[in-house]
Amino acid sequence: MIESDQLTHSETVGAIAGALMGFHSTVPAINKNAENPFYRSKYADLPAILKAIKDPLQSAGLAFAQFAVGRDGLTTVILHPESGEWFKSTFEMKPAKDDPQGRGSALTYQRRYALCAALGLDTDEDDDGNAASRQDAPKQQDPTLVFFGDVKAALNAAKSMDELKAAWGLTHRKMCQLGKYREEAETLKEKRKAALSER
Repeated sequence: MIESDQLTHSETVGAIAGALMGFHSTVPAINKNAENPFYRSKYADLPAILKAIKDPLQSAGLAFAQFAVGRDGLTTVILHPESGEWFKSTFEMKPAKDDPQGRGSALTYQRRYALCAALGLDTDEDDDGNAASRQDAPKQQDPTLVFFGDVKAALNAAKSMDELKAAWGLTHRKMCQLGKYREEAETLKEKRKAALSER
């Protein structure tokens, strides 16, 4: 198990990184079906997110679980059952109102944001919770850059030539999705190949 202040994951992550690549190549744009009247912003609510990711997760061989931890915490786990690999993250959020309704609302908010962060989903037109009291609207994620991030994670996680070949095989079949990052991905692959050859 590998731990940091922000993330815990299994000893290897090559298979789950490859599965996330597959997930991002099939997950559709998620409809922003809810509106925050206070900030005049639209966002995808939790049921819409769960519906949109159900089939792409299953196709990619991924699963997730979320657990309330302590008084204000939430743990989110992304699982790749076939390999036994996983990512886990926990964070806390105090509800604005400390009553059952306020806590339930905060937990739903936590689940939505934690799941979107873990899976790299774009579900907000703006920060509907205005969580950090920012005046600047967050930038939309570039799906090509998200996919490239998955490619880098998979290539860097490879600990053998076979793992590198498998990771690159998944990438090569979807090369068109890399766009302007294609050359950079190929360069990284060659660097990883050279590094593994020296072992």
